[in-house]
Amino acid sequence: MAPRPHYSSPLSDVVVTGVGLVTPTGIGPTAVQNALREGLSGVRFNADDVDRWRLQAYVPADFEPKQYVKARKSLKVMSHETQLGVAAASMAMTDAGWTAGALDPTRLGVILGTDIMHCPPAELIPTYAGSTDEAGFHFDRWGPMAQRELNPLWMLNYLPNMAASHIAISQDAQGPSNTLVLGDVSGLLAIAEGASLITRGWADVVIAGGTGSLRNPTTRMYHGVEHLSRRYETPLATPRPFDEQRDGSVAGEGAGIVILERRQVAEQRGARILGHCAGAGQGMVHRPGPNETRAIEIAARKAIEDAQWSVDSIDHVNAAGRATLVDDRREALACHKLFPNAPVTAPASFFGILGAASGAVEFISSLLLMSSGERPFTLHSSAAASDCPITLQTELAARRTGRFIKLSQCWTGQSIALAFEAN
Repeated sequence: MAPRPHYSSPLSDVVVTGVGLVTPTGIGPTAVQNALREGLSGVRFNADDVDRWRLQAYVPADFEPKQYVKARKSLKVMSHETQLGVAAASMAMTDAGWTAGALDPTRLGVILGTDIMHCPPAELIPTYAGSTDEAGFHFDRWGPMAQRELNPLWMLNYLPNMAASHIAISQDAQGPSNTLVLGDVSGLLAIAEGASLITRGWADVVIAGGTGSLRNPTTRMYHGVEHLSRRYETPLATPRPFDEQRDGSVAGEGAGIVILERRQVAEQRGARILGHCAGAGQGMVHRPGPNETRAIEIAARKAIEDAQWSVDSIDHVNAAGRATLVDDRREALACHKLFPNAPVTAPASFFGILGAASGAVEFISSLLLMSSGERPFTLHSSAAASDCPITLQTELAARRTGRFIKLSQCWTGQSIALAFEAN
C-alpha cells in the first residue's frame, strides 16, 4: 500500500464546492437562496404553544428524512438533530458533485458542530411513572424501570457525536471525524477546524458544519426563555437584530453543511468552486459583560491577520445578530471598532437561533448570495439602533468585493470569526 501524501498548505488552498441546508426558510440551497433574496422569513406563530414559545422557526413540515437516509433502520437510532445533519450532508455531497466510490474514503473527514441533545419528555414518562407512587419518586426503581421500558439503544439517539457518526457511515468517510459542542459557535468552528484538517494534510475533503434544534421541550428548559421575542403582532416582524425595537430572538432548528476540498483536488476533477477560506480566529472571555468586546476582537483580528486583508477590502460582516439588547450592543461595538466602514448583515433575522447550526447556516447564507454577486441583508430592521454604531444592511445589494467576515458567539463567551472570499 502506497504511503499517504502529507501536505502543509495555506488556508486559501481550502475551497468550498458544495452546500447542504435544512432551514426554517426551506430545504436545499436554491430554496434558501430565494428566501434570502425575497425577504421570506422562516418564523411562524403557534397560538397553541406556551407563552414565550409561540414564535417558532422550525423546518418545513414536508421535510422527509427518508429521502436522505439509505439505511432506513438507522432512522430508529437518529435524533431529530441527527436526521437534519445527515440530510444536509447528503445534499452537500450531491451539490459538490461527489458520487459513491469517486473519492478515497481514507481522505474524507467529518467535522460537525452539535448541541447537547435531549430526548422528548414523553419517552421517559413510563419510566418515571413506574418509579413514582403516593410516597413520591423512588430512585432505586429508576434503573430497573429504565431497563424494562427503554430501548437498549435509546442513548445512542442522543449522544452529540452520533450526527457525525451517521454522516461518516452514510458517506463512507474513513478519515478524521470529530464533534464540537460549544453552543451557537459549534457549526462555524467546525468549518474552521475542517479547513485546518486539510491544511495539515490529514484529509483532502471534509464534510463540515452544524446541526441543532430548540424544538424539544427539554432543550427549551435548558436554554431558558429570557432571550426570546414576544412580538406577536401580525404580520410577524421578528427577530429584529440591531434594531431599536429588538426584544429577543426566536427558537429554531436546522442544519448547514459545506464540502471543503483541497483546491488541487477540486480543480483536477473540474468542480465548481464557490470560494475559498482565507482566515480564522477564536477568542474566549468567560461570561462577558454588556460592553465586553475582547473575545470578538481577538477572533476577528486573528482571522484578518490570517487572510492578510485590509479592512477596507471587506464587503460586509455577517454578524450573529441574536436580537437581544446586550448581545447586539456588544457585537455592534466590536464591529464599529474593527470594521467601521463595512456594512453589517444578520441572517438570523430570517432563521432565528438554530443552536449549533446557527453559525454554519448563516455563513452559507452569505456564501450563496455573494457567489451570485449579491450582498445579503437584514430582515425586519430599517436602521441600526442608537446603541449599535454600525451601518446595517437592510436591502439586497450588489456586492462590492467577494470578501466577508462571519462572526459567531455563544453565551459562555466563546467567539469565532471566519474570513472567506467568494468567487
